[in-house]
Amino acid sequence: MKNFLFSLAVLAFLAGCDAVNEAATKVIQESGPMTLVFHPGYKMLVDGKPSPIFGTDECPKADPFMKAFFGPDPDEGDKSCVVVAPETKSVEVLISSAGRPVKETWTVERNKDLTTLRRADGSYVLDANEPPAVW
Repeated sequence: MKNFLFSLAVLAFLAGCDAVNEAATKVIQESGPMTLVFHPGYKMLVDGKPSPIFGTDECPKADPFMKAFFGPDPDEGDKSCVVVAPETKSVEVLISSAGRPVKETWTVERNKDLTTLRRADGSYVLDANEPPAVW
């Protein structure tokens, strides 16, 4: 009987996960394309090496709900973020390379829900904070 109740609880939990997942998917689809913001010093893989990046866009204001829990964002209002809005075609980026900043323009490419950044040499930039996807 214990196993039955446990199994029933697990099934109810999993059914709830599906409902939450479906609701989140619906909200994302209805809200349209997302704006990506990379704060100053965010690390990206450039030439296979983790490199801090800096932008020239104004860092957006934090959501009031987030401010209430985490306090003000120290970068708010600074012109040092990389902002990729739904209509952005390219972004100006400063890469810390060999101890000095190097200015690059990255092209923004979109394919359905996937947004990628491509360097002038044709290579893609990857997030240094996430393990690469294995297909």
